[in-house]
Amino acid sequence: MFCECPDAKIFWKEVIMWWNTKRPDNIDLNSIEILYGYKPEITSFYVLKHYLLIAKYHVYLARNQSETPCLQVFLALLESEIKCERQMAIKNSNYEKYRAKWTALFICDA
Repeated sequence: MFCECPDAKIFWKEVIMWWNTKRPDNIDLNSIEILYGYKPEITSFYVLKHYLLIAKYHVYLARNQSETPCLQVFLALLESEIKCERQMAIKNSNYEKYRAKWTALFICDA
């Protein structure tokens, strides 16, 4: 459901390509890395792990609604999650930590 069906394969290819346009470290993930995390022992990939978690959640939601996972819908969900995290960071005086995390994708207002 998450990686092997044709629609999911297309989605993951788009998700990885989008990431690679935002980051200089060109990743290429296999199904195991998508499901369980990319280089889980390296903390510098924290934002990627969160990115993948939100992408998996999108696949889950799409499947439950009998829809096809879609990059544009995923990016809207990602933006919403980032904005929510931003509000929590401001409220909890953790804005610098938030900024350091999400600036890697050039999405947050740095």
